[in-house]
Amino acid sequence: MTEYELVYDAARDFVGWQIVTGNIVMFLFLIVTIFFDEFVPRIVIWFVFWNDHITDSRRATFAVAVLLLGAASAGITIENLKLRSISKKNECAEISGAVTDFKSEVTDARQGRILGHRESFTLDDVEFRYDTTFMANGFNTSAADGGPIYEGAEVRLCYIERIENRKKERKIIRVETALKSS
Repeated sequence: MTEYELVYDAARDFVGWQIVTGNIVMFLFLIVTIFFDEFVPRIVIWFVFWNDHITDSRRATFAVAVLLLGAASAGITIENLKLRSISKKNECAEISGAVTDFKSEVTDARQGRILGHRESFTLDDVEFRYDTTFMANGFNTSAADGGPIYEGAEVRLCYIERIENRKKERKIIRVETALKSS
């Protein structure tokens, strides 16, 4: 029987939480500055004031930007909490074996800049595909960045299947690598 070492678990994943928490703090800070004029710091004065008075159009634009930032933060937080819960309750399908058909591809390149990567592979006749951008939920560490999934790697995955954007998607919740026997 093969022994495995845990290398990624959504229940322990705090990548992105710093940004989400920072956005929430900034959201609360901006709400206070919009509705309590006496506490307005200099940068907000530059955004909202015009000729020493607040204009309604600038206040509205500022409020919409803050609300959009807060909504995005809330969405990311809720998704991360769902994945953590699934991992803790072990409500995901398990599969193990050797990684085959591994591909790493650039999803969009303009003016020499790489905007994103996707990696795909097959494990025991099940195809997986994931985005390696920073804020992607679930497992997203690319092989080029030292990720544990590459051609021939012996891994055990815990994943969920769901439909997103009208496509069936498999989200990797937990990754374990086989321990090498000496």
